[in-house]
Amino acid sequence: EGPHGHTVGPPATYSTCPETNPAPSLARYETACAMSSGCPTRLTGMAAAAWACMSSNEMPIRAAVAEQRRRLAGLVQQPVLGVRQHFLRLRPGITSLGMAGAGFRYDTSWGFPDRNGFRLGVGDVIPAWDGAGERALELQEAPVIWMDRALSKYARVEDPNAWIAEGLSLARTCRDVAGLWVGVWHPNLTEALGFPDAPAAFAKLLDGLVAEEPFMAPLGRLVEWRVARRGVRVRGILPDGRPDAYTTAPTATHDTLTLEEPSGARRYSIQATPR
Repeated sequence: EGPHGHTVGPPATYSTCPETNPAPSLARYETACAMSSGCPTRLTGMAAAAWACMSSNEMPIRAAVAEQRRRLAGLVQQPVLGVRQHFLRLRPGITSLGMAGAGFRYDTSWGFPDRNGFRLGVGDVIPAWDGAGERALELQEAPVIWMDRALSKYARVEDPNAWIAEGLSLARTCRDVAGLWVGVWHPNLTEALGFPDAPAAFAKLLDGLVAEEPFMAPLGRLVEWRVARRGVRVRGILPDGRPDAYTTAPTATHDTLTLEEPSGARRYSIQATPR
């Protein structure tokens, strides 16, 4: 349930932001998690999609970050697979290695914080790269396409309707190329803090996104799907007309992978196709 009792369908990914000192920060988000457990949209219901946010001053203290991830996982009773740097601040290469070393599976930190758009030139999930080791990391990057504060804070645009118009425009561009739209909305954009029109604008954003009937899911699920789709290979067509396909995706995702003809008339299970 969103602002003003507005019922919303899209699942969310909640961010929990520890500050520079790990010990006090744990107490802060323990309290937040406990309070969230009584809300309709609760942190424990996000299907392994909670984010732990490292402060820029903690980079790259892997032990502290790994401990925060472990504690947060215990609080929400599910794995914490995603991470995002506050203000999208990072040290290229070093930060990604630290995230991968701490056990995170995906990150949304790459790019610039002061404007919206395709921060890595893509509307998709791509593997992080270790330049020194010349290898792809297990960490996946899902860059933020749209963020409210890019306009309200950095561009000093105070009209929430302008934020939403840009967000929906970028969502349409992602849809045109069958891409992934990742958005960030900060819950402190309220009337009490000087943004009286923001809650209604947020509802407008959700309505606009839902109206296009996209595949909507917590970010961890979307990352898993994009990685699985990227791993499908088709070697040719078998004598009976079926595609000779296989996948390099993790075993857990095999049952969800199918190939569909453009007309939608026939579908082929990747798992059932001979390897």
